[in-house]
Amino acid sequence: MSVSQRLGKKLSALALILLAIALSGCSTSSDTSGASAESSDSPVGYRYWGYSQSSEDGRTWITAMEGPATTDPQDGTVEGWNYTLSAEGVVDPQPPALAPDFQTLCGATAEKDGAKRIGYVIEFGNSAIHPEGDIAPTALQGCASVPVDASGIDVLNAVTEVRAGEGGFICGLAGFPSKDCGADPIPVPESMRE
Repeated sequence: MSVSQRLGKKLSALALILLAIALSGCSTSSDTSGASAESSDSPVGYRYWGYSQSSEDGRTWITAMEGPATTDPQDGTVEGWNYTLSAEGVVDPQPPALAPDFQTLCGATAEKDGAKRIGYVIEFGNSAIHPEGDIAPTALQGCASVPVDASGIDVLNAVTEVRAGEGGFICGLAGFPSKDCGADPIPVPESMRE
């Protein structure tokens, strides 16, 4: 990946985070003690649910450039979510570690008239950024058979519990995190710095 592509990816991700936070209306009183061991001089970032989609060849993740309410995933694609951290110039947001392999996720799911098959992967990221007191569940993966006009948020709602803030910002999946909504910056854990 070229320097300009990498910079563009970082700026796009950061712009999406800041826009989502501005629109979320989430409380700014979230518990940030999950990273409290870090120095107050540490760089800070935002933890949030990163949204990715499978590439055209289905081998890699591409960061979604719009929210799940306006996406139209096609039959044969995979939707990915990962609880991640972004801090410009310090740490890049990460897609799910599991590759978006549609055949593995949906190979056993029969095609149906009026429906599309969408693979999904939901991972809970690095425990160093988890809010204190929250224990992440096991990663989720599988295949959703949803109506042909289903959006990305419809797929997500079909496979897990979704907690969203105002403006549709995704705050929690499968009950994690229980309260935090990514509105407050947290120190970047030393182990995650580039």
